[in-house]
Amino acid sequence: MKTHAFLRVCRAETYRIKSTIDLTLRTLTAQVNSALASGGLPTPQQVEDLSFILPLYERIVHSEDPGPDALLTLSPESSTTAAHDVSGILCDFCAADIYNGFFECKRQCRSEPIELHPTTDNKFVVCPGCYCEGRTCACQCMKAIQCRSFKQLQVPLAAARETLERASVDPKFALLKAKSARLSFLYCSRL
Repeated sequence: MKTHAFLRVCRAETYRIKSTIDLTLRTLTAQVNSALASGGLPTPQQVEDLSFILPLYERIVHSEDPGPDALLTLSPESSTTAAHDVSGILCDFCAADIYNGFFECKRQCRSEPIELHPTTDNKFVVCPGCYCEGRTCACQCMKAIQCRSFKQLQVPLAAARETLERASVDPKFALLKAKSARLSFLYCSRL
């Protein structure tokens, strides 16, 4: 299996790409809904931006799909925070930003030599990519955790699709939607 160099981040992520795409999708959906609710039309740029960001978010949701037989635990912190406002959880091996799913050990058996960033708690967190490559804690008893359920990730996706459908009734937006879909496909195929 070929591993791309860009997938192995060895320093803390600065831009939190998945979270940024999530927030952008939610913001654009709210803006277009607001314009439609007031009886007006959203700007062509808003519709084009939403059409562009939607396939990117779809890829994120697809990559976070645990599958039908997955035995996952919902993080206790997820019930106390907004579904889209997850604090920065980083992988203890590669320091990648964790958007939703990760593996965690609470047995205080941290692998000190490999740890890239110290944390105040005794949890040991590994991203799915590192876990699949065999990286784990010393006791190798890690539990799969999700910040949000898979259904929660699908809510903004469905809302954006529905909003885009309502906004695309106007013929001038249909052309923008087709153009943005082609651009998003080209961008996603490079990832």
